Amino acid sequence: MVGDTPAEVIAQWMHLIGGTARVPAWSVGFAQTAMGLADASDAQNQLDQFIDKVRAHGVPINSFHYGSGYSTGVGARGKQRYVFTWNTSKFPDPKTLNAKFNANGMRLVANIKPCLLDDHPAYESVKAAGGFITNAKTGQPIVEPYWDGMGSHLDFTNPASIAWWQQGLKAQVLDYGIDVGWNDNNEYAILDDDAVSSGFGTSIPMHRSKPLHSMLMTRSTYEAQRANQPSEPVYTITRAGSPGIQRYAQTWSGDNTTSWHTLKWNIRTGLQMSLSGLFNIGHDVGGFYGAIPSPELFLRWVQACCLNPRMVMNSWKQDASGGHFSNVPWMHPEVTKDVIAAIELRYKLMPYLLECFERASAHHEPIIRPTFYDFPNDEECFKDSDDFMLGSQYLVAPVVEEGARTRRVYLPKLPTGQAWRDFEGGEVFASGQYHTVDAPLGKLPLFKR
Repeated sequence: MVGDTPAEVIAQWMHLIGGTARVPAWSVGFAQTAMGLADASDAQNQLDQFIDKVRAHGVPINSFHYGSGYSTGVGARGKQRYVFTWNTSKFPDPKTLNAKFNANGMRLVANIKPCLLDDHPAYESVKAAGGFITNAKTGQPIVEPYWDGMGSHLDFTNPASIAWWQQGLKAQVLDYGIDVGWNDNNEYAILDDDAVSSGFGTSIPMHRSKPLHSMLMTRSTYEAQRANQPSEPVYTITRAGSPGIQRYAQTWSGDNTTSWHTLKWNIRTGLQMSLSGLFNIGHDVGGFYGAIPSPELFLRWVQACCLNPRMVMNSWKQDASGGHFSNVPWMHPEVTKDVIAAIELRYKLMPYLLECFERASAHHEPIIRPTFYDFPNDEECFKDSDDFMLGSQYLVAPVVEEGARTRRVYLPKLPTGQAWRDFEGGEVFASGQYHTVDAPLGKLPLFKR
C-alpha cells in the first residue's frame, strides 16, 4: 500500500480489512460503569440509587455498562464470574431495574466473558459438546486459572460453542432488557503448548488461532444482537481482536492506571489505534486501577476524553477503608460543575461527532487523528505533542500537566485567509504558529478551522 499521504494509505488498509461498523446514535453518548456497585451485596438497590443520582446531578448520559458483578457466584466463591448467570441475591428483580435505566434514558451493556469456570452450571454440557479449547494429546479441555478460579475457554471455531453462546446471550442478557454484549477478558492467554482449537473441522494449534477467537467471539455476539434488534445498527464492544475487529466492535486501551503519565500517554495510544484502523476507541476515564484521581486530574481526564469516539467512565478502585470505589461525575464536588460541562461539550458537538462516525464508515477516515493526518505538508505537525484533530475541523489540545493553567499549542498552517478560532471565546489565532493560550481548570482548549 502506497500513497502521497497517511490518509491515502490508511484508507487502503481499511478497505482491505473491511471498513468500520456503523453504530446507533445512542452509543456515541457518554456512558458509565460502576463495577463496585454491581459487586455490592445489595447491588440492585445501589444501582437504583445510582440512577437517582445521575438525574439529581443533571448528568447527560446515554448508556450504563454492567460490569461482570451481576454474574458473580454466592457463598465461599463469591468473587468468581459465571457468564450468563444472574446473582439473584444481589439482583432480586433485574428486569425491573433495567426498565428503570431505560425509563431514565439509558441503554444497557453487559460484560460477558469467554471462559467457563470448572463449576459453572453449564460446564459439563459444553464439555460433552466439545465446546472448549482442548489438549491435542489428551483430547480433554484445558483448565487454567481465570478470574480467581479455574476454567476452560470456549472454542469459537466450533459451531456448537457459537450456538451455545448466542443462546445464552439472548436468554440471559438480551431478554433481560440489555442491548449490548461487552466482550471482555478475551485475549485467550492460554499457556498450554499443546492447546488446539477445532478449526471448524480442521484442528489449528492455539498459537495460530489465538487472535481468531476474540474476533469470532465478538462476531457471535454481533450476530446475536443483530438478530434480536434487526431495525438498528449493531453496537458491541471488545477488549481484544485482530485487524477486521472494527467491522463488529468498539474497543478501548484496556485497564489503565490513574496518573498524569497515563493521561498523557493514553492520548498517543488512541492515536496509534486510530492510525491502525481502530477508529471507534477510547480510554477508561479517570483511570481503571490505582489511586482515586485528585479533583484536578479527574477533571483534566474528563476533558481529554470528552471528544474521543468512546467516552466511558470505567473503574475498579478502593477507597481509604478498602471498599470499592467508582469514578463518577460527582465524585469531587469542587469540580462536578466543570466535569458535567465537559460532558455537555460532547453533546453540543454531537451532530458533528455523528458526522465523523459516518465518515469513518463511508470514507475510511479516523475520527480522531494526529495533526499530520490533515496537514501532511506541515513539518511541525510531525513533532511530538498532546494535540489531536477531531475530524477535519477541530483541533483538541488537552491539558495533561498538573498545575498548568496555560497551554502551548501549535495551530497548523491553513490556506491564505483562513485562521483558527477558539471554540469557547471566539478569539482568532493565526495558523502556522505556536500560541500560549489560557487553560483555566474548567476549560478544554479547543479550536475550529
